[in-house]
Amino acid sequence: YETIQDAVNDAFDGDEIIVFPGTYTGQTSVNKSLIIRSTDPNDPAVVGSTIIDGQFATGCFNFSSSYPAMQSELSGFTIQNGSDINGSVHLSYPSGTLNIKNCWFRFHRQSAIYSHSALNLTDCKFTENTTSSPARFVVYNNYGSLTVNRCLFSRNYRTPLYTDYPNTNIYDSVFVLNNAAGYASAIYGWANIFNCTIADNTGSVAVDVRGFGTIITNCIFYRNSPLGLYLDFPYQTKDVSYSLIQDDYPGEGNFDADPMFVDPN
Repeated sequence: YETIQDAVNDAFDGDEIIVFPGTYTGQTSVNKSLIIRSTDPNDPAVVGSTIIDGQFATGCFNFSSSYPAMQSELSGFTIQNGSDINGSVHLSYPSGTLNIKNCWFRFHRQSAIYSHSALNLTDCKFTENTTSSPARFVVYNNYGSLTVNRCLFSRNYRTPLYTDYPNTNIYDSVFVLNNAAGYASAIYGWANIFNCTIADNTGSVAVDVRGFGTIITNCIFYRNSPLGLYLDFPYQTKDVSYSLIQDDYPGEGNFDADPMFVDPN
């Protein structure tokens, strides 16, 4: 097929579409359960050379279905240069579940992902995105459960992750060197956060979370300016524990110390 859209149009539910290295432009619309992947999503060289480019003119993927059982996967791409108020990857309601794995999102001028349904992010990178108003968030979860595993958010110039739905869990991820003047520079909204590093971010606060029963545990908050952690609606029950939090924070097992980060270079 000459385009990803042509392959999607001919595919049936449950099919797998394999995309060879190259640069693909234009937005692909998906309304069925598909796996769309590069030739090897686990090879960084393949991910880096299999590029979906919005050319600062459009989004890149639109997942939309009238039935909530849709299960789709997007895996092993560099997705870049999107500019669509609905997000470079848009998941409409009610479109089932979208799993995004081993993808690199960069240089987007609106939200990289705008989701209204269940979304799972695994082993993804979000770097150097400069989203603008009204979509001020790199990942914008407007409705539906969100799970984030082993993802990197770095050098973005708006809030990396916003979630407006209580069923959000973030695991083993890193938020570093993001700048969101006047806004949360790492995470804003309803979120449980486990085993994450949140460091060297600049904004009104790094993490601003709200909701009953919020859990934050085994995390590092360090060198965030001016503040690392703020719990909205403090009268609501929250559990912040066993975390390294600069300038101290009440909670079982919390402490303040130099985490002794190692320079990756």
